[in-house]
Amino acid sequence: MSLSRKCSNCRRWNTDHDYCVHCGAFLNHDSEIREKELVQIKRNLELNTDRMDKLIERLRQSDTFVGRLAYYVVRSMWYVAVIFLTFIYALIALIAG
Repeated sequence: MSLSRKCSNCRRWNTDHDYCVHCGAFLNHDSEIREKELVQIKRNLELNTDRMDKLIERLRQSDTFVGRLAYYVVRSMWYVAVIFLTFIYALIALIAG
């Protein structure tokens, strides 16, 4: 059995869709809310990633010794953290069997 919904925008009937096939408006308000939340989360992730990438790139290409040193220190700390976490995960997997 198919579900028919009437679009609140164009007043036409649609079958088994979250969007109106005629005007593209949302038919399911839960889907509309989820879509808006996903777009907001994606936008926030891109904004935060861009800031960090810009900072790291600026440190890497710095003309000063202190800037380049900060880049290599941060990168080294990241490598140590990844190696440590990998070791911990391997140890947990070994203990778990």
